[in-house]
Amino acid sequence: MEAVRIKDLTFTYPGADLPALEGINLSLEEGRILCILGPTGCGKTTLLKNLKPIVRPHGEIRGSVEIFMGEVGDLSQREQAAGIGYVTQNPENQIVTDKVWHELAFGLENLGTEPETIRRKVAEIAGFFGIESWYKNMTSELSGGQKQLLNLAAAMVSSPRLLLLDEPTAQLDPVAAADFLAAVKRVNLELGTTIILTEHRTDEVVSLADKICVMKDGQVGAYGTARDIARKAVQGERLNDKVSLLDIMPQPLQAYAASEDGDCEWDLPLDVPSGRRWLSGIIEVGELAEQGSQHFPEDAKAKEDRTAKEHAVEVKKVWYRYDKNRSDVLKGVNLKVSKGEVFALLGGNGAGKTTLLNLLCGNAKAYRGEVSAKGSIAMLPQDPQTLFLDDTAGGEFGERHPYDLSGGEQQRLALEIVFSADADIYLLDEPTKGLDPYYKKKLIEQIRKLKDEGKTIIIVSHDMTFCARVADKCAMLFRGEIVSEEAARKFFAENMYYTTPVGRMSRGLIEGALLPEDIGSR
Repeated sequence: MEAVRIKDLTFTYPGADLPALEGINLSLEEGRILCILGPTGCGKTTLLKNLKPIVRPHGEIRGSVEIFMGEVGDLSQREQAAGIGYVTQNPENQIVTDKVWHELAFGLENLGTEPETIRRKVAEIAGFFGIESWYKNMTSELSGGQKQLLNLAAAMVSSPRLLLLDEPTAQLDPVAAADFLAAVKRVNLELGTTIILTEHRTDEVVSLADKICVMKDGQVGAYGTARDIARKAVQGERLNDKVSLLDIMPQPLQAYAASEDGDCEWDLPLDVPSGRRWLSGIIEVGELAEQGSQHFPEDAKAKEDRTAKEHAVEVKKVWYRYDKNRSDVLKGVNLKVSKGEVFALLGGNGAGKTTLLNLLCGNAKAYRGEVSAKGSIAMLPQDPQTLFLDDTAGGEFGERHPYDLSGGEQQRLALEIVFSADADIYLLDEPTKGLDPYYKKKLIEQIRKLKDEGKTIIIVSHDMTFCARVADKCAMLFRGEIVSEEAARKFFAENMYYTTPVGRMSRGLIEGALLPEDIGSR
């Protein structure tokens, strides 16, 4: 049975010269997982939102969208709320109540469900997702990963037949992202829910999906199984003059394509386990990749040069809590960042990374310790919308309202605003969120240009590969303390989980390999 059928769907935003979606034809069987991929601004989120009119943006629509219950435009708000679950990329924005248990019950209460039924369903869903231990907690006390799992549970409590996920792991650390996607897989396998999700972080989701839809300029550029799309990617198919199909595929496949075996009839590696099996089959255990081993550890001269540099930022024994009755978020943090250095702060959701950035820019004040920064500061916050003061985006986005832009387009606009400030220090909180490979490369170029000008850049990110490419040095925060600090390549090479997909798949096989090109250079 078909769960979704889209016929000749065209959608145009008000005032836009061209449609955001044009002539979309797509179908998906019940109980399947569909992953929608594509460059920033290609129409992924717009397509997803057209499957649930409650969240559909204002604009002109032609064609039809049918799901289990019929044409979605004919469904009542109650039918949409009960039958179509929706989870956004920002864990904070979807939570509407103060307690976990109330958040789970909220949707059912709005549907007028009997109290006895609410209690049973809430207890059942809490057990299914394993959240009983924090069932009575305040939602404000949850980590980002817990909040997103709560959003998923709240979306599933009404037993929807269709679940829509819009870049659900965009703001999650690697461990939380893996846990969330494991829960998504359970929802599909054990409950039979049909799932459609969009993603830029494809290393975990492509192998999860039954079907892949690749969007290209508002149209369906490719549709098929993950293996079908992978073969096209390895064969060099492009989405546009900026992004190839391979660019948006998982890094194990990119490493395979970069190697001498990239044109063979191997079972194409789409995740870390299959990538590791492929590597094990073509090399001897312990063999070194010359290119990979050359990048770390930090040599003595580089360490001496960095130590001698003037410090742009210094944090001395800093303690911070949001309220005197709550636990400390930062606990005796010490940190020095040299002028002209690109420094990445990594760690789990709730570790204190964003809090530390807020202390550096003056948005918060430590109750003990010292924070000093030499020079002017510009900051990119986690929510790019807080930077939008005008009704039109301007520039390449024209007269469109900033809120009508896709998540990736909003991120690009926010970065443009931040970089337009002639600051000495740039604080970037999750800068790659929603960006496709082309715009990540442009961001790396921009950061390197600023570094060459003597600017200091401090990045908070869950994008391990981006940090491995751009950072000079990395530090890990854990429960409010810095527990490790190393030159970037050495940092990632020594970590098991907080490392790149290539780093995980090559551990013990190719020493020091972190990026697809490290495999290709062996």
